[in-house]
Amino acid sequence: MESFETIENEALPEVGAPENPKPEVSAVLERELAESDDEKFIALWRERQKELQKEVQANPEMRFNLPEKYAYRIITIMRQKLVEKFGGKNLEGIDWQGAVDFVREAGLPEAPFIIVDRENEKSDFLKITENIKGYPFEAVSIEESNTEAGKLRPEISNEECGGVYGSGLGMAVVFRRSTDEPIEIEKNLVHELTHGGRVEYSARGRFADNGVIIEGDDLGILMEEGIAGLMEYAFYEKKRGETKKACLAEMFHCDYFDSNNILSIEGQDGGFMPLPLKYLTYVNGNFSYSFSSCSGFIMELIFEAISGFKEKMIEARSMPDGVKIISRILDEYSPGLYSELRQPKCEVVDFAEKLAVVIKKTKGSMEELVAERNKNNDALRTFWEDKFNEEEADLHINIDNAKVHLDNYNNFGKTECLETAASCIAKAGAIMKFPYKFAEKYQEEYKIIKEKIDFYQARQPLTKQSSSAS
Repeated sequence: MESFETIENEALPEVGAPENPKPEVSAVLERELAESDDEKFIALWRERQKELQKEVQANPEMRFNLPEKYAYRIITIMRQKLVEKFGGKNLEGIDWQGAVDFVREAGLPEAPFIIVDRENEKSDFLKITENIKGYPFEAVSIEESNTEAGKLRPEISNEECGGVYGSGLGMAVVFRRSTDEPIEIEKNLVHELTHGGRVEYSARGRFADNGVIIEGDDLGILMEEGIAGLMEYAFYEKKRGETKKACLAEMFHCDYFDSNNILSIEGQDGGFMPLPLKYLTYVNGNFSYSFSSCSGFIMELIFEAISGFKEKMIEARSMPDGVKIISRILDEYSPGLYSELRQPKCEVVDFAEKLAVVIKKTKGSMEELVAERNKNNDALRTFWEDKFNEEEADLHINIDNAKVHLDNYNNFGKTECLETAASCIAKAGAIMKFPYKFAEKYQEEYKIIKEKIDFYQARQPLTKQSSSAS
C-alpha cells in the first residue's frame, strides 16, 4: 500500500478554468470599476450584467467573466453589508460563544458568521444578496448555481434549512425562527462554522467549494457534510446527551445507555434508520435525525476503519486537489468505495443508501454492527434480536407474495397482479437495503423475481398500445 506521502506527492493533472467562451469586460468599464466607490462599483457591474445577459442568451455556453480582483471586491462588499446589517443581532439566549469555542478547540479555523431572523429579516437578507453574476465566482448569491455560495438566497426560503455556509463569502449564515430552541440554533452554528475550515480560493482561478467539493465531483458533498455532522452532533451530545440517556433508560426500563448504542428510528422511506444515540436530536419527547446524522455516522465508521484517515480528510479540505488524495485512500481500503460513495444531493434517502454501503464495507453486516455497539445493553440486544426476526419474517412473506402474484399475472394476465407483485418486491427491497446476514439466503430469489417484474413492467405500455391498436 502506498503511503499518504506518496499519494500526496503524485503529479496532479493541470485543471484550468472552463473553456466556454466568456464575454469580456471592456477597458473603459474596467477603468470605471477600478475608480468607483463600493456603491457605484455594484451599480456599474449590474449595468454590465444587463448587456451580458443578451450575449449569454445568444450563446448559452457563455459564462460571465469577472476579473479576479473584482470577484474579491464584490465578496468584500457583500460580506461587509451582511455584517453591518446582521452582525451581533439575534444572539439572545444563544450560547454562540460556546459554539465558536467548540469549533476552535477542535483545531478548525474560525469563520465569520451571522444569525438571520428568517421571519422578520428575510427581505433585508435577499436585498443584500441580490443576484450578482461573474466568473470565476459565479456570484455569492446566484440562485442558478449548484455551489454552496449560490444557495444563500433559496436556502432562506427553505423552512427545513437551518443555515448555509457561503464558500464564496467565506461566511456562515444561520437562520433563526421564533419556534427554534436555542440548542437547535447552536448546533446549526457549529455545523456551518465547521464548513469554514476550507480553501476560499484555488490556484486554478476558481473558488474551491468546500475544499474537497471540487467542481464536477460529488464525493465531497458526503465527506464535507459528514465532518460537519460529526461536529454538530458532538456539540449536541455534550449539551443534551445525559437528557437523552435518561429518557431512553426510562423507556426501556434499564439503568444505562451509551452514546454509541444503536437505535432503530423510523425512516423517511417507510423503513427505519439504524443510528447511534449521539446522532439523534430530542425535542418534546421525540427522537429525530437529519441527513447530517447519516453523513456524520458514515464518516465515523470510515474513520474507525481507516487509520489516519480523519487527519488526512481534514487536511484535504484545504487542498484544491483533496478529492484525488481521498479517493485513492478509500479505494485502497476497498476497491470501488470512492465511486460507491459519490453523492450528488444532500437528501436523507440518498445518505441512507450510502450508510448501508459503509456498514457492509466496515462492519460486514447489520448484526455485527449492532452486536458491537450494543454489547453493554441487554435491553437493546433483546430489542434488536426481535427486530431482526421481524425483518426476516417480513422479507420472507413479501418475497413469497411477490412470487405468488407474479405467477397469477403469468397465468391470467391481470395488471393488478403485476402491480401487487411489484409492491411486494419493493417492500422486500426496502428491507434488503441494509446488509443483514439473514438476507443473504434470499438474495438470489429476490433478484430473479425482481428482474421478471421489471421486464414485465417495461412491456406494459407496449402491450396496452398493441391491444388498443388491434
